[in-house]
Amino acid sequence: MRLVLLAAIACGSAMAVTPLLPDHEHFVSEADALDTLAAALAKIEGVEDAGKAGLDKKTGATELEFAMGRGWWALSKQLVSAYRARKVDLTAPVYNTASRIKKQIQHLQESLQAQKATRIISPAFRWAQSPSAVFLEQKFSHKWDAPATLGCKQDRFSVKNRRISFHAACKDKRKRFHLDIDLFRPLDATLSSVTFNSVGRATLTLRKSTNATWPRLFRRGDAKPSNVHTWHAMSERYAAELKDFAEVEANLSKSADPKAPQADNSTEVSPKQEEAQAPPAEPPVGASATAVPEADAVAEPAVEDPASLAAAKQLGQEEINALEAAWRTAREKILEINARARAEKALVQSAAEARAAAIRAEFAAKRAQAA
Repeated sequence: MRLVLLAAIACGSAMAVTPLLPDHEHFVSEADALDTLAAALAKIEGVEDAGKAGLDKKTGATELEFAMGRGWWALSKQLVSAYRARKVDLTAPVYNTASRIKKQIQHLQESLQAQKATRIISPAFRWAQSPSAVFLEQKFSHKWDAPATLGCKQDRFSVKNRRISFHAACKDKRKRFHLDIDLFRPLDATLSSVTFNSVGRATLTLRKSTNATWPRLFRRGDAKPSNVHTWHAMSERYAAELKDFAEVEANLSKSADPKAPQADNSTEVSPKQEEAQAPPAEPPVGASATAVPEADAVAEPAVEDPASLAAAKQLGQEEINALEAAWRTAREKILEINARARAEKALVQSAAEARAAAIRAEFAAKRAQAA
C-alpha cells in the first residue's frame, strides 16, 4: 500500500504543469519575457517528453495568445518551437488568435474609412423615348466607358413634375451616385419605375404626363452634361412608333390651327345686297324704258354670334378627340399585328428546326446502317 502511494505521488509530481512564462501578465517588455523563457527552457533542456517537462497544450495556448496579442512575434515564435519540440501542437491557437487580430484590424480600418468624406458622383447614362415614356439606362460610373461599380442599392427615387431624383449607395461607403435633373416636359410619377440590372446598371422608365415627341431630354437646351448619350438600340425599337405619332401630331396641328386656310371663302350677303346684285327686271309692257332704278343700299358687315363660335370650337375639339382615338386604335392594331407576326415567325422557325433535326437524325441512322 505504501508503494502504491509513493508511486502516485511520484507520478503526480512528474505531471505537474510548469508554465514557461509564469505570471506573464506582469511582463512590461518582450525582452523581459524572452529572458524568462530562456531560463525556463534551460531547466528542461534535453527533456523531450511534455509531461516530464511540465508542459501542456492549454498552458501553451494561453501563453501564445498573450504573446501574439502584445505583438511580441519573436517570443511567439520561440514558444511555438519549444512546445513543438515536445510534441505539443499549437496550430489551432495560432490560427484562432490570428483570426481575432485580423478582425480587430479590419474594424479599425472600417472606422478610419467611415471618417473620410463620401464622394458624390453624377452617373453616366443614355436615353431614348417612345410617344408615352422616356427611358434612362444609368451606369454606376462617372463615364460610360469606365468600369461600373457593383453592389449599389437604391435609397431614393422621386418624380415631381419635371424633376427626377435617383440616389444609390454602394458597398464602398465612400461612394454614392446622385442623378438629379429637370426634364423637357412633366412626368407621371405613379407610372414611373426603376429596374436594377446585374452589371452595375439601372433602368429608369419615366411615363410622360401626355403623349408627345420630345425634341430634347432636358428642360434647357444647354444643360446636357458630357456623360449623357443616346440609347440607340432602344431608339430603333420605337422609331416606327415615333414616326407614326409625329404624322398624327402634324395632322392634328393642322386641323386645330385657327389660321389655317379654309375651303369656303364665301361671305354672308344681306337681302338688300341680293336685290342690288340681281339683274334688272324687264320693264312691264307699256312702261317707260327710261325708268330710274332705286339707289343701291350699303351692306353692313355681318357679326358672328358668340354661341356659334363656341359651337364651332366644340366641334373642332370633338374632331381632335376623334382623331386621337382613331390613332390609338390604329396603334393597338399595329401592335397586335406585329405580335401575331412574331408568333407566326416563331412557329415557322420552330417547325423548320424540328424538320431539320428529323432530317439529321434520319441521315445519321442511314449512315449507321451503311457502316
